[in-house]
Amino acid sequence: MINILVVDDEPISADGISIYLQEHGEDMWVVRTAYNGLQALEIARQRIDILVSDIMMPGLDGFQVQEKIQEMWPMSRCIFLTSAQQIDYIQRAIRSGYITDYVLKTESEDRILKAVEKAVAAQENAVHMQDILKKAEQDILKIRPVLQKELMLSLLRGEHISFSMEQRFRELEFDFQAEQPVLLLLGQLGDDTVTGGASDIQVFVLSNFLEKYLQPAYRFYMLSMSDHRIAILLQNARPYDKEDVRHVFSLIEAVQQTFRKAGGAVSFAVDDVYCSWIELSAHYHSLIAVLERNLFMDDVLVLRSTSDELPEHSPTEELHKARLLLENGSFEEAAAVIQRISMPHTTRGRIDLYRKLLKLLMATIDSQEQAEYVYAKLHVPLLQTDEKGWKNMQLEFVSIFRRLAVSENTPSKRMEQTVETVCRHVKENLAEDLSLVRLAELTDHSSTYLSRIFKEVKGIGYNDFVVECRMERAAYLLHDSKLKLADITDQVGYTSSSYFIRTFRRTFGMTPMEYRNRLKGKKQ
Repeated sequence: MINILVVDDEPISADGISIYLQEHGEDMWVVRTAYNGLQALEIARQRIDILVSDIMMPGLDGFQVQEKIQEMWPMSRCIFLTSAQQIDYIQRAIRSGYITDYVLKTESEDRILKAVEKAVAAQENAVHMQDILKKAEQDILKIRPVLQKELMLSLLRGEHISFSMEQRFRELEFDFQAEQPVLLLLGQLGDDTVTGGASDIQVFVLSNFLEKYLQPAYRFYMLSMSDHRIAILLQNARPYDKEDVRHVFSLIEAVQQTFRKAGGAVSFAVDDVYCSWIELSAHYHSLIAVLERNLFMDDVLVLRSTSDELPEHSPTEELHKARLLLENGSFEEAAAVIQRISMPHTTRGRIDLYRKLLKLLMATIDSQEQAEYVYAKLHVPLLQTDEKGWKNMQLEFVSIFRRLAVSENTPSKRMEQTVETVCRHVKENLAEDLSLVRLAELTDHSSTYLSRIFKEVKGIGYNDFVVECRMERAAYLLHDSKLKLADITDQVGYTSSSYFIRTFRRTFGMTPMEYRNRLKGKKQ
């Protein structure tokens, strides 16, 4: 609703303006009338959006009424009814930002209507911008942990960072100093005795123990990753030396023992030196190699020496490369990467790698034909423990990925499938939050990627598509239902009826009620 208050000490003038606005204005306008300043302030105990007021009135004049209503309702807008002699004064008031517009008393009521429409639009835009900013702040609070995790994963993977680290840390309220080195620890959680996997409870308990032992002496961030793995980053304000690392090692040993008493099991590989953020990826892959060499044993604690070299073609690093290649449809290149992966030293390491290869393969299949082909290849266990058996298994996976290279599973097809999923979700959930941030959570893609591929596949922007779907649904409800306008507004996902009306009029060239009335006329 838009609440409009008309104030004039001449009842004929005040009533005439009020009736004209009620008859010719929007359906959602509620027009009230006051004949003096005190009456106006009494009515203004309820929200006032637009004030249309005479200036020269007995008692409180128009400026005093406007000032008090502005105090009560800061988002309100004011239009003054004035004479030619007062124009210069009014124009100065408009430039000061307190007054939206003025209308000469000699002008027509239609001119007042246009001034009110302009003021309503200005008021709604201001409210809408406030809503957008408020929602943006809420969205940032929701997605900040996700963005922090994405940043840390990018650094660990060695992906190119095109922005200032210091600025990014500040934007994400990340409690680290970009110019200071960081100490990396890598953990491997043991299996939960109930679920058979690392549970959220395990991660939560371990995080609490780390906080207890490390803070406030150290700033730390724990990143929960796939395959029961966690990465921990530490910073300390003191100078960094070997003794500091030894102290951290002792603290982590205490964390491990406490976690063991609580029924958990975790192995740690601890770097023996602090490194820069740019060097983080190399240290990360070295620690992965340390953990993979000790996969057969649970609950170990290893201090990695800088003399340890990352084995050529580390399984984790190569699998990550293969996944990125598969996402881009480069099946032949992914097969070549998989073919050069070194065999893990332990049985558990080989089992773990076999499971990851299967997971990678399953994520790539998107047709019945492909599923049948893979089943025919993998219906018997391929995992063997000797070098020859390992090579045979490796070649089977390579041949499967090369077969997929000539299938219909192209990047463009996967993009089209993702976009169709998005379109279906939009049409089925018009009343819900359809922001790209929310869609990114549902589809496991970034909002930037979704926006880009949507425009590429559909030829229109995502937001334009959402508006188009909402307007089509609104038109259908106006045609085939007796729902009130407020109910239709809710059903198509708008929180402001007036904003919905303006969007509808921009789309169809008429208001919703005019659209409904025209349809009724055709039926008759």
